[in-house]
Amino acid sequence: MKVNELVEKLVNEQIQKLAEENRKDIFGNRESNKEDFLVSLVRAVSNRDYGWLEKKAVQTSNSGGYLIPPQLYDELVYLASEREIVRPRSVVITITPGDSVSVPALSQENGQFGGIVGYWKKEGAEVDPSEPIFKQVVLTAREYVGLTAVSQKWLNSVPEGDVYLRNLFAEAVAYAEDVAYLTGSGEGEPMGIINCPGVNVVNRKAASVVSYEDFLEMEAKVAREGLSPIWVISRLAMKSVKQLADANNNLIWVPPTAAEPGTIIGYPYVVTDKLPALGNKGDVIFGDFRYYYIGDKKALAIAMSEHARFTKNEVLLRFTIEVDGSPVAPGAFAVLDVPQG
Repeated sequence: MKVNELVEKLVNEQIQKLAEENRKDIFGNRESNKEDFLVSLVRAVSNRDYGWLEKKAVQTSNSGGYLIPPQLYDELVYLASEREIVRPRSVVITITPGDSVSVPALSQENGQFGGIVGYWKKEGAEVDPSEPIFKQVVLTAREYVGLTAVSQKWLNSVPEGDVYLRNLFAEAVAYAEDVAYLTGSGEGEPMGIINCPGVNVVNRKAASVVSYEDFLEMEAKVAREGLSPIWVISRLAMKSVKQLADANNNLIWVPPTAAEPGTIIGYPYVVTDKLPALGNKGDVIFGDFRYYYIGDKKALAIAMSEHARFTKNEVLLRFTIEVDGSPVAPGAFAVLDVPQG
């Protein structure tokens, strides 16, 4: 065997060895790596295999159920983020210890710069002091509970069950979080952008439609140096946007290319079904999502009940996450509303 072939063989063997080692997670053996841990956990809970749960040191949640390991939670959040609008663009803060975290933010109630008064000082003149006005945005872990029925036969036999469950959880979390962060009331759920006090509200020119003037007005409320706003727009509103033109009869929508994202009057956009219907408040949002903060307790608890679906040979799977969210600088967002009056 030639020297280069021998070296290549040794390198490949080492790579394969490292790959096998990397499949092991914190539980230290091949059977319980993160690729199949989730479905193994669900099976153990369903079958009341307390020995497996104890062996894997699975912790219980205050809300009931069993907590998945932090590494697996991070993976699920990563999968969800690929489907989400707000989380990957926001600031995420871990809520630990306790159930809440306070985030200091400059108040914008008395001006854009949080009460700081600035002016050029004339020679010999006294300076009037001013202090920044801070407010506390409190993010409290709020429970979101999801339910789904799973066939007992499928649970105990399908080898791809873990992939299915991880995608199922990711889809559910992504949808629930985005809807709350965009439209939530702040009562028992995150504070959504469209309902947050202090957000710029623009009344549209005509009912049930969007216009070029609406977009210009929203841009004027938010766009300034240092911000990187994007549009978040409902699907039906976007259908209308594609036909809108400016004063020079140029379309305000530029479609995406292989190299560049699409834009509306020069700003990137995201189309979604998670906003209110066309013509309602919040069918278009413009803002810099770096000024939306998410509090994440980084816990996902799984619990099972075989009684609710006993006659169908199914188990009811319940999962619980604990998160919160709120704009910390409402002035960084604008929301399109119904016509004034």
